[in-house]
Amino acid sequence: MKKISLIVALLMVVLALGLGSCKKDKMVLIRIENGTGHDMTAITVGGPEDTHEYEDLKEGDKSDYKVYQKAYRYAYLSFKIGDSDFVVQPIDYVGESLLEPGKYTYLVTISDLDTPWANIDLK
Repeated sequence: MKKISLIVALLMVVLALGLGSCKKDKMVLIRIENGTGHDMTAITVGGPEDTHEYEDLKEGDKSDYKVYQKAYRYAYLSFKIGDSDFVVQPIDYVGESLLEPGKYTYLVTISDLDTPWANIDLK
């Protein structure tokens, strides 16, 4: 009987250690905050391994979080304001470090409606 109790106890310890190392706490979660001063539509964000489409965002709103396998402090971003297209197009990520697991917000801003590029600030 003592052997069975010992085996059960050892199995419980092994299970607890295995479950404690789940990948859920190792995810990078990113949402978009609309700091453009205008409503944003057709929002797409592409990381080095993932591309996500986000819901339309009213001025000042934040999106839901999306899971990324890998992400940097900036990413490819495209969206529309009215009939105008905007984009952030990274050339490469040389010298950049991957984001640590956690929750992040890309604050999106623009200079004006006549300039087709946008800015991303990590919060």
